Amino acid sequence: MSVSFADLDMSGGDFDLAQVSDAFVTLPAGLYNFLMTVELGENDKDAKFKDGSPRPPYRVQVKYKVQSAVELAEGATPPKEGTVHSEFFDYSQDGLKFFKKKMEMIAEVIGTTNVTQLLSGLEAGLPITAAVVHRSYKDKDTGETKIQAQVSDNGFTING
Repeated sequence: MSVSFADLDMSGGDFDLAQVSDAFVTLPAGLYNFLMTVELGENDKDAKFKDGSPRPPYRVQVKYKVQSAVELAEGATPPKEGTVHSEFFDYSQDGLKFFKKKMEMIAEVIGTTNVTQLLSGLEAGLPITAAVVHRSYKDKDTGETKIQAQVSDNGFTING
């Protein structure tokens, strides 16, 4: 027996496309007000580095939730308020080196250089203003040039 979409009960009825969340958005280059938070997550137990050695058991997910766009590249469409950009780092001395410069700026405001205390303090969120820059890279599987957005260490200021 086949079922058609018209036969499905979608949680009490139909819903509009506007109710479907965006899965992935590449933020336009520019300056944003974000609420930055961190979460501790687990790496896959089988995750390995390129050399075959195991990755640390935990990783840090840094989330930048758009509060507002301050200034965008010409012609760019502003993302919706609440759009989230994420970065991931292994929870290790080596993994956090990519997040260290921002952590140093945060340490000045929070008043500690203890990594556990810094990251615990960020779980609740910290209002920041930061620049988003684009980096081009060539996809190793397709050879296609793609754009990756990242929150720059330059232009990173703490508002709280």
